[in-house]
Amino acid sequence: MNESTAYPESIRVLVVDDSVFVQRLLRQWLQNEPGIEVLEASAGTINALQRIKHLKPDVVTLSPDLESDTGIQILEAIGRECPTPVIVLSSPSDSDTLVARKALQLGAFDFFPRPVENQRPIQSVRSELVRKIRSAGQWAQQSRRLENQRTHRRVVHSTGGLSQKALVQISTGVARAVVIGTSTGGPQALRTLFASLPDSFPLPILVVQHMLPNFTQSLAESLQSASGLEIREARQGDTLVPGRVLVAPADFHMELDRRGHILLNQNPPQCGVRPSVDITLFSAARYFKGRVLAVILTGMGQDGLEGVRALKEAGGRCLAEHESSCVVYGMPRAIIEHHLAHGIVPLAQMAEKIQHLLSDWR
Repeated sequence: MNESTAYPESIRVLVVDDSVFVQRLLRQWLQNEPGIEVLEASAGTINALQRIKHLKPDVVTLSPDLESDTGIQILEAIGRECPTPVIVLSSPSDSDTLVARKALQLGAFDFFPRPVENQRPIQSVRSELVRKIRSAGQWAQQSRRLENQRTHRRVVHSTGGLSQKALVQISTGVARAVVIGTSTGGPQALRTLFASLPDSFPLPILVVQHMLPNFTQSLAESLQSASGLEIREARQGDTLVPGRVLVAPADFHMELDRRGHILLNQNPPQCGVRPSVDITLFSAARYFKGRVLAVILTGMGQDGLEGVRALKEAGGRCLAEHESSCVVYGMPRAIIEHHLAHGIVPLAQMAEKIQHLLSDWR
């Protein structure tokens, strides 16, 4: 979706929460938002599956107790029986990170701190939830359109598409690393991509995902559960190893020092964000003398544009996600409109394209 254009189809939201306060607050927040329709705000988390089957929403907000078998079973059942983007509302406690990790591993689209009674919500909190709901709704609607297209024409190669991992012999004589940048819609896009890359991928991968503090570790663990690669949150001084994926921690820029080790810092935001895709690309382009492949996935804004420009001038290459599979067509659009992409690729074909481009790089 173009980030500057209103989505023509209303996003249908089901709010399920055992707290009457949360039900009322979310309905109040959402009911006057253009393009968002609240189908129902009700209690009964345990009955969420039946309500989803009946109402067929685009997005569900849910507060399952993921420390209990029941909460886990509910989320698993939704993914198995009626796949729907779920935004998990987690309670503000020390277990937030654990809850987020479990939610992502079970296929939740995103997570959000659960509002607390007697605590005055600020406008930015409300805006963040609305943004997440719009992203989830757009993803659901685009997924339906793509699924409808697949019933009329074959869009996945007969070698298996996403269900199999393409086996391409990659030459490592030129490229030295891959840098992936993404924002809105990124967690699901990354999960799809890493599930499709071979376990023997021969290059280090750096991931920059715009995300709230404390949750990038959960993201890394969720991605690890979908992939045979080593995926974890980056730590100060980490070395780059073939097949290792390092995710930039939230609120930290990720660079490479003179030895090629990870350097984390809290220098001022770039393009209004930290971590910044630009910062990582500038650093990787310098250290590897341009022998880097950038992959820009779904996301809002233009972070990555200047980094890709610098990378291309140094001899590097870039793949940008096609508009048809983006939740928000902002970051890839900036790359494409400035003629910096060596390939424009739907998400379902990105893993295969990465391997072919690296193999053909001379």
